[in-house]
Amino acid sequence: MYTNLVNAMEFLNENANGFAGILWHQGESDKGTSEQDYYDRLSALIERTRTDSGNENLFWGVAIVSADANGNTYSNVTNAQLRVIADDPLVVEGVNTDEFSRDLRGQNSGNSIHLSEAGLKEAGRLWALTAGKSIIELRNCYWYANATDSTDISNWEINGESKKGVKLVSGANLSVEADNSIQMVDAGTVEVGANYNLTLSGDITGSGEMIKIGKGTLTLSGDNLSAYTGKTTISDGTLKLAADATLNDLSGGSEVKADDPGSVYNPVNLVSEGDLTFNSNSGSDTKFIGKIDAAGKTVTKTGSGTLKIFSDENNVSTASNFIVDVGRLDFKGYFKGGMELNSGAVLSPGNSIGTLTIDGTELPSEVSALTLHSMATLLMEIAGPEPEDNDMLIVLGNLTIEDGAMINLIMADGSVLAPYDTFEAIIILNKYMFSAIRI
Repeated sequence: MYTNLVNAMEFLNENANGFAGILWHQGESDKGTSEQDYYDRLSALIERTRTDSGNENLFWGVAIVSADANGNTYSNVTNAQLRVIADDPLVVEGVNTDEFSRDLRGQNSGNSIHLSEAGLKEAGRLWALTAGKSIIELRNCYWYANATDSTDISNWEINGESKKGVKLVSGANLSVEADNSIQMVDAGTVEVGANYNLTLSGDITGSGEMIKIGKGTLTLSGDNLSAYTGKTTISDGTLKLAADATLNDLSGGSEVKADDPGSVYNPVNLVSEGDLTFNSNSGSDTKFIGKIDAAGKTVTKTGSGTLKIFSDENNVSTASNFIVDVGRLDFKGYFKGGMELNSGAVLSPGNSIGTLTIDGTELPSEVSALTLHSMATLLMEIAGPEPEDNDMLIVLGNLTIEDGAMINLIMADGSVLAPYDTFEAIIILNKYMFSAIRI
């Protein structure tokens, strides 16, 4: 029997551009088989088909079936089937024919074990629903979409303790219909390969962390992208937001570290087609390395935690207006647009010593490139007598500093400035130019 299966797999691979998977309906004759033996045999069979088909990610659907000619069912068989489904991330639960009535299992088939004509039709209908079922639980695994697959998911739930998520291979396309939801239950990994695109268009809820990996683009296009409270991590590639969104404790990318020879500079991309809020929770200190593209939109930093952004000359971040409403923003690199600090907010150029350029040359003439409202703080770190030893802020455009705004100089090593040093360090010129800041 297995030889026939291998021959069928080879034929499909050679003549039909491959096959999506195997639907397995067996168990009626195994009432005398122990649960563990059935589990071991079915698991071994699945692995063998993946080896012989040359597809290590071969999808299986396993039916729940054990009923004998008298309609008796056997938990040793069905428990083993359910264990295989639970333990293998590429196996899903299929049709349960133990629940079929006698007319579906016996009539017109010559016995009460095999399916009748009506039973075959009902099983086929249920298999079709199962193969494209609306709820996919991802248990410590990836769900794989093969070449040219397009799968609709009405409720995508990420659950478990280790790697979970969706992986696109061979140019697959995966989408969630607009009226569906995505629940982040635990930390979930979404991997999208280079040159591929994954669109999830359901609303996102839950407190689990969303981790984007892979060089491809993940697009979130639901109407409500601000309901989930978990962290957002972009480890690689691009995350695109097609509507207003709130991202909590954003982090992403990696940088070369002087004390780590193996570290790699890997900037990532965040694209927003709606207004965007970064919420940094109290006590959190997160870092985003790469490009934020929110051209024509408003970006708002909320939450009492610290968000660090590094956008170099090759990854210029843009927004119509970047409002630091609460907490601290450390920004190193280049930002194009306007920046505004509300009362109590803190802006510090660089990540430790560094330079921030705010380019407001394309803003309307009446709009300032940088505005410090009353009680806002511009925090500058200094480390030596030369300009390159100190934080530098370059504002291309208008600069507005309201009464009560504060410009604080601190020593990078944590030491305290003496009064004479403070007097020499702060030299205010006619356009709010002082020694630690170049306009």
